[in-house]
Amino acid sequence: MSVAMRVKEAPGIRLVFRLFPKIIESSRLAHAEDMSRFQEAVLHTVARIPEGKVTSYGAVAAMAGQPRAARGVGWILNRLEPGTDLPWWRVVNREGGLSTFKLPTGTGPLQRARLESEGVWFDSEGRVSEDRFWWRPDRD
Repeated sequence: MSVAMRVKEAPGIRLVFRLFPKIIESSRLAHAEDMSRFQEAVLHTVARIPEGKVTSYGAVAAMAGQPRAARGVGWILNRLEPGTDLPWWRVVNREGGLSTFKLPTGTGPLQRARLESEGVWFDSEGRVSEDRFWWRPDRD
C-alpha cells in the first residue's frame, strides 16, 4: 500500500480528503517530487564525504537543502541496498555517536569497524569527538 493510500485511510483524514481531494492530491505529488530531489541530494552529499571523515545527519540534510530533515536522511540511508558503495557509515548523529546501534539490523558494529578502518577514532563514550574527523566541505 502506498503512502498516499495510508494517508487516505487514516482516521480523521478521510473527511479532509473527501472535502479537498485536489488540494491533498497536488500536495502529495509535490511532496513526492521534493522527496525525490531531496533523496538525490542526500545521496550525492553522502558520496562526497571523504574517507576518514564523518558528518551528521543534520549537516547532510542542510547540504541537501532541507536543514530540518535529519530524520529523513536517516530514513534514506537506512533503506540503501546491502553492499552499496555509498559511504553511509560516514554519517553519524550530531554528538558523533552511531545511531545505527539502535537498528535491529546490527549495523552499529559494522559502521564503527568501517570508520576505524579509515582511521577515525572514538572516545570512551563511543563518539567521534575530535574535530579533525568532522567533514566540513567549506574547509576541505
